[in-house]
Amino acid sequence: MHALRAAGLAAKFELPEKLHVTLAFLGSVDASRVEPLSAALQLAIAEIRPFSARFETIGGFPSERRARIAWAGSRRAGESFGRLAETVRSAAREFAGLDEKPPVLHVTLARMRDPMQLPRIHFTPCTLRVDAIVLYESLPGEGTSRYEVLQRFPLTVHASSPDASR
Repeated sequence: MHALRAAGLAAKFELPEKLHVTLAFLGSVDASRVEPLSAALQLAIAEIRPFSARFETIGGFPSERRARIAWAGSRRAGESFGRLAETVRSAAREFAGLDEKPPVLHVTLARMRDPMQLPRIHFTPCTLRVDAIVLYESLPGEGTSRYEVLQRFPLTVHASSPDASR
């Protein structure tokens, strides 16, 4: 975000506390269905192990030339991310109408009012340790939305896993 700001990107930058990777956007879920949704998610991810995700690029949606969203992420998210995203989506479909676009490993950094070409910036690749998923509720805030954690689901480290000693 600092490099995009320094390059003069005219955008509304996300607040640090809102940075996240979306596995599934659920939209509106009736309050009475949140507890069963949480139970379904917990059961679904029981066999998913922690993994590392590599962020190696800055991109834009719908494209870098006419971006309305600037993001940091990966164009090749890997099997572990894909498996986690599909597991979460499968568990959530009963509770919400999902956006069925293929998951893209990314963190939204900024939103632009008008489409624009993203500036070229230096980006140092980094790795994120994925060891939990979080169910958030998006609530209206002052000038933006805010996220409230409903439940955090740690990913399991099995005794036979190479991650068990970490």
